[in-house]
Amino acid sequence: MSYCIDVGYLEKETVCKVEIFGVSEESRAARESQFQCIGWLLEIFDFARSKVDEHGLVNPEYEQEALERIARLKPEQAITLLGLKTLKSRFEYVWEIIGDFERKNALESFISYDNYWPGFDTYSLIWSTAIASEPSKAIPEPA
Repeated sequence: MSYCIDVGYLEKETVCKVEIFGVSEESRAARESQFQCIGWLLEIFDFARSKVDEHGLVNPEYEQEALERIARLKPEQAITLLGLKTLKSRFEYVWEIIGDFERKNALESFISYDNYWPGFDTYSLIWSTAIASEPSKAIPEPA
């Protein structure tokens, strides 16, 4: 098991505790691509938060810890990412910090495996031709 989300319904509140033990056992993309691993983790975080209000998460520090331990982000990168709330801002930030090798890996793994970034299919087609010449190209606005 790679993670556990435990939601408890108490008389006057709902609480949620999340434990992430390791990288996904089910998703090859999350295991092979740092970009997809970060997307996988963000999906878990968002799901857990959708179950409770802001005070119901028992261990909110698990998010930063998981991004550092499993997705190999630096503490300041994890903190910055967790402060971003829109998919576009998260996507742009992660794409910028992962580096050229991981960008190329993300484009290659997306074709064959799971995708944890909604809309990445559109961006991957745009970037696949430009990635070698401009690896940190900004995300174009969706049509």
